[in-house]
Amino acid sequence: MEENYLLKLTLTKYIYHFLQYKKAELNKMPLFIATHKWGKGDTLTVIKKVLLAKRPPELKLHTVHMTTDMTEGFSLWEAESSKQVEDFIRKEIPEMNTEVKQVIEWFPPGQGLYMVIYNIIK
Repeated sequence: MEENYLLKLTLTKYIYHFLQYKKAELNKMPLFIATHKWGKGDTLTVIKKVLLAKRPPELKLHTVHMTTDMTEGFSLWEAESSKQVEDFIRKEIPEMNTEVKQVIEWFPPGQGLYMVIYNIIK
């Protein structure tokens, strides 16, 4: 009985925070993570094209990470759709094979986490 109460109390806290920040968060575009792979021989070309790419203003790049062998990378984007990210990357850096997936910010808690919790308890 007490566990259910504590769970409901915790979920109520999350819902409160969700409602408190919902207005600001709803203006934020969805997040996408892109996984990039390329051949070892293309590494210098890929790095050069990444640095010189003309990113459109509607795409917001958050972070880019590369593996130590420099044949794989990961980037986090804010965009309207995964297609928007894919089209940009394929046009600017065709040497990379890229897969894009929509993600939610899990920690620190963001809109995506609050929506998951809300859908669980409704």
